Amino acid sequence: MKDSTNGTIQSKIVIAVSVLLCVFALSYIAGAFDLIQVYLPQRIHRALILAFLLLIVFFAYPLKKGKQPKGLAWLNALFALASISGLLYFIAFFDQVEEHFFRVSEPAAFEIILGMLTLVLTIEATRRTVGWPMALVVLLFFIYPFITQFMPGILHGRVYSLARITGSLFASSDGLLGIAMGIAATVVVMFVMFGQVLVKTGGGKFFIDLALGLLGSVRGGPAKAAVVASALFGTISGSSTANVATTGMITIPLMKSIGYRPSFAGGVEAVASNGGLLMPPVMGAVAFIIAEFLGIPYIQVCYYAIVPAILYFLAVFVMVDLEAARTGLKGLSREELPSVKQTMKNGWFYLLPLILLVFLLAVLLWSPQKSAFWSLIAFWVISLFKKETRLGLKGLVSVFEGTAKAMGIVGLACAGAGIIIGSISMTGLGFKFSGALIDFSGGSMLILLMLTAVACFIMGMGVGAITAYITLAVLIAPVLIQMGVLPIAAHLFVFWWGLTAYITPPIAINAFVAASISGSSPMKTAVQATRLGITNLILPFIFVFNPALILIGSPVDIVLTVIAAILAITALASALVGYALTPIKWQRIPLLGGALFLLVPGWETGIIGVGLIAAVLLWQFIDWRAKRSGALLADKR
Repeated sequence: MKDSTNGTIQSKIVIAVSVLLCVFALSYIAGAFDLIQVYLPQRIHRALILAFLLLIVFFAYPLKKGKQPKGLAWLNALFALASISGLLYFIAFFDQVEEHFFRVSEPAAFEIILGMLTLVLTIEATRRTVGWPMALVVLLFFIYPFITQFMPGILHGRVYSLARITGSLFASSDGLLGIAMGIAATVVVMFVMFGQVLVKTGGGKFFIDLALGLLGSVRGGPAKAAVVASALFGTISGSSTANVATTGMITIPLMKSIGYRPSFAGGVEAVASNGGLLMPPVMGAVAFIIAEFLGIPYIQVCYYAIVPAILYFLAVFVMVDLEAARTGLKGLSREELPSVKQTMKNGWFYLLPLILLVFLLAVLLWSPQKSAFWSLIAFWVISLFKKETRLGLKGLVSVFEGTAKAMGIVGLACAGAGIIIGSISMTGLGFKFSGALIDFSGGSMLILLMLTAVACFIMGMGVGAITAYITLAVLIAPVLIQMGVLPIAAHLFVFWWGLTAYITPPIAINAFVAASISGSSPMKTAVQATRLGITNLILPFIFVFNPALILIGSPVDIVLTVIAAILAITALASALVGYALTPIKWQRIPLLGGALFLLVPGWETGIIGVGLIAAVLLWQFIDWRAKRSGALLADKR
């Protein structure tokens, strides 16, 4: 059989399995199979979803990046069937597996082989979808229980039997089929499908056109539009790198066209897209996992996360505005931009499902998956009224296929995270690591946070946001909580710092993708992104020491803290760009000092901060008046 035929067969298999996956996921969330939901153990539901995803991954993602090596197409089929064999056995003989792995009986040799085969091939599927860095991290945690008795120091542990390791990593609710896979199989699949319908019906273009129409003509307009469009699109897409690749194709060339340096344009898109993961309601699906970990309502997580996310985008927005002022850049002419009126006339209906989603989540307090499901249905119904957006059978199949392929990445990241959690839970590595960090910090909260930040940054390199957060939430967040940090502040800290690697060298994957579009040096773009995304590094420390920034405290404290933070972030942005009312030179130092003083809790530091910033602004105002008067005199002459 020729490779081309194999390719056709494989693509048909992918489409068929994608449809099955999405129909099953929709039916499960809709409650069409209420009896199945009641009597079907959660791990069986997760095993079914993972089985679908493994089939899709091994048929849709080649052994090597790029083209499938000739003559090896049969290997995909072998891997696909082998990978799901253990899951199908687990589903068919669930009670027997429970009895053998977790009760009095011993599992049979073939049950251990099936479990191990599924685990190993899940790691291979993770390599194909998410990449080598994450696959290696998962592989290290997978191997760790086998070699813990040979490891030194805190890594040393007891000997575990093969049956115990297989049971913990493969069959338990702490492992492969645990909380991470549960989120992927319910919440994430609904939001991914929601995003796919948005893209397939032209919603992505609507948001970009709307942002350009509103902001494109003002000073540095395309950069401001990039920030807004990336924030809007990123909150739904759930992938910052995908956001760079989609919105960046439009926004980066526009930024360059009005005079922004290529490295700066790429940095803006990289940072704005990264912020999409920090901005509620989706937060790259991490919001739902934080809610599960802490046992609090999902909407409460959004409430805590909203102010830091807004401050993050405020900093980027101010910096692109001041950079435009510093370099004399203008916006685009109205003729070059989409009409806001026409854009709203043609696409106002895209806002309705989003409004419905927020209403169901925030007002009716429905579950995220149920809210996303009904918003998705509303989106589909609305799309039928216009020929350009109508999703017929072909369109739905395309949505299902896109959802399944995107879920291959997110779902396998969650499966890999499950293996990591299972390993940490079984070996007690989390407790050992916590104790070691506390001892090393000498009881100092600041030192502990700095050590934690470094660990989060390293863990975030080349690893998906979900996997990085889950690993850090299990390994590091308990350390902070043990030292007295509020649980939500601890979890947001590790989440934010896990994302810094996306925009900060040496990995900086968002910046590198943006650089490929802008034509700039990847490292120069990464440096610009680090400067533009400075709040990603600073704000987590602030809301740990001052929870009023995440809206915990008295109303007066919260209002004063938020006002101080807005002033501080604006001053910080001005100091980094080197411009306020006029170019700044030595005034950067007092301006930067004022921003830092304002961010530190306390009346005394706040007064010092306001005083320093006010002094710089007064100096700037006098300088601006003098230059303006000089320009007017020159014009009269």
